[in-house]
Amino acid sequence: MTIPFDQFPNENRRSPRVDGKGIKVEYYSTGNEASPTKAPVKNICFHGICICMPSISEGWKMIHMNIVPPGRTTPISATGSVVWYNMLEGDDYYNVGIEFQTISEEDQKWLEDYVKAISEK
Repeated sequence: MTIPFDQFPNENRRSPRVDGKGIKVEYYSTGNEASPTKAPVKNICFHGICICMPSISEGWKMIHMNIVPPGRTTPISATGSVVWYNMLEGDDYYNVGIEFQTISEEDQKWLEDYVKAISEK
């Protein structure tokens, strides 16, 4: 279920977020291109994505991602900067918030349309 963005008056995000169910992502840090890791997606919005990672290093400032939302056959290639992360008590992974830094205009438009369509359901 997606809750309308305007119901969160203290929300700092610039765009609504939707559940990451069904979205596939592979990520790697700069220098580790040969070993991408698959991760579950918690949520996604126009400007970023939250993924679940088993570990995170302080040196991971830039993340490279191939994102495949449902209904899309070619991945969205993007890089993003880690803007926050946390480990919730009892979890064995980190929730990692990544703000997109590079994404093609075409992919950005597709993502905006996808998020809008999901959030209007």
